[in-house]
Amino acid sequence: VSLTNGSIVWRLEAHAATPGIDFKTVFEVPVFRTDESSPDFVLDDSVIRPYLRQEGLDDALQRAGVFVEPGRAELTLHFPAARQKGPAIGVTAVFAVLGSGTAALLMFGAPIIITVITGIIALLSLWWMVELWLVSSRVEISHRTLSVRRGIFGLGPTRIIPLKEIADITIEKSSQTGDKSYYAVKLVTESGRRIKLADNLCGMRDAEAVAARLKAAAGLG
Repeated sequence: VSLTNGSIVWRLEAHAATPGIDFKTVFEVPVFRTDESSPDFVLDDSVIRPYLRQEGLDDALQRAGVFVEPGRAELTLHFPAARQKGPAIGVTAVFAVLGSGTAALLMFGAPIIITVITGIIALLSLWWMVELWLVSSRVEISHRTLSVRRGIFGLGPTRIIPLKEIADITIEKSSQTGDKSYYAVKLVTESGRRIKLADNLCGMRDAEAVAARLKAAAGLG
């Protein structure tokens, strides 16, 4: 079964004529790619291909909550803050619990090691909460340069990299909540520097679409 979000769900249906009420049941079979999947696996979708609408890169960007902005540049992508509201709410709840727990430990004189560990985890959750709710970025590619501005409310410093110095644009797994993985898109220069362009893209498919769009605009093939 092909769903509107581009995914494919496998369903197993079993039925039989039995005395009284006939037997019928349906199971959804979880089949998906993970980091441990074989890199040589190739999906044979020849049977269902005629029934699938081919998704363009801009469709994938829209699904990921990324905006393609019009302008004189070759490509401008805006990655707004709070794109992943589910994880943001979850991390906020974790920070509220850990923050109040740290305060309670200090108040009641708990062992220092427990207080320190709880406080460190609370600070890490605070950092991720800020990242999810407030950090946005904008990547612009012209015919000679790529510029990226990333920070809270998008107010960070602008970094400009000549296109001739870009070796690749790659994706890296940055975090995971439950069964969902989140990825960052990074630029790799000829000298080996890695510059983050965007983060918190849900799923490898969305991250690969962003990287492909940027690589095409930058002339990286």
